[in-house]
Parts: sequence; C-alpha cells; structure tokens
Amino acid sequence: MTQSNAEVPEGLGKRGAAMWTTLHTRARLNPLAEEIALELCRALDLADRLAEVIEAEGTMTRGSMGQPRVHPAVAELRATQLAVARLTALLTTPPKATQNGPQTPEQRHRAEHARKAANARWGMSG
Repeated sequence: MTQSNAEVPEGLGKRGAAMWTTLHTRARLNPLAEEIALELCRALDLADRLAEVIEAEGTMTRGSMGQPRVHPAVAELRATQLAVARLTALLTTPPKATQNGPQTPEQRHRAEHARKAANARWGMSG
C-alpha cells in the first residue's frame, strides 16, 4: 500500500523519488493513481539499474555455446521502458466517455454545450 501524501516511499532510487515528488507536486492523487505512480517510480528505477548493467557489460554477451547474443538486460530494459510508457499513459490520460455518454460533470457540461451549439447552428430545437 502506498502513502497518502508526498512523502517519498522507502526503497525508491533517485529517479523514482524525483518522479514521485513531481507527481505529488502537480496533483493530488487518488488511491488508484497513487498505486500507479508508485509502480511507475519503481519501473524508472529498474530501468536505470538495467541501463547501468548494459553500460558495464555491453549489449552483447556469450551464449551457452560461446556464440554472441544480445545481453538479457537489453530485452528487460525494453520491456521496462514499455511499462513506463503505459503507466505514464494511465496517469496522464483523462477518462474517456463510455457508450452511454459522458461520465464526469465536466464531460456532461461540454456535451450539453456542444449539443446546444450544433442545434443553434443548424436551426434545430432541442
């Protein structure tokens, strides 16, 4: 479970802690967003650790038969980067209206305003 304030959770590295602080400075996060934020911060730290491994050991390694092969950390880094992108999208993408129409008060207000504008333009009542 995450903490409900901007205090940086234990175990986060430099980049994860910086992101945690940034996210909490810009918005008040609900409990679900806070969980997503924590996973994002952990993923950023993991990406940094994997990049350090690749920098130290190179992108290539030797396979079991001595053949050159891509270092396993390369694939892990790529997967972690995708996870970071997805988690970031979850935090930054506003909720979409469903097939039943707008869900939030702001979405309902905008939809009503758009409907009235369209009706006025095309001379319809409604």
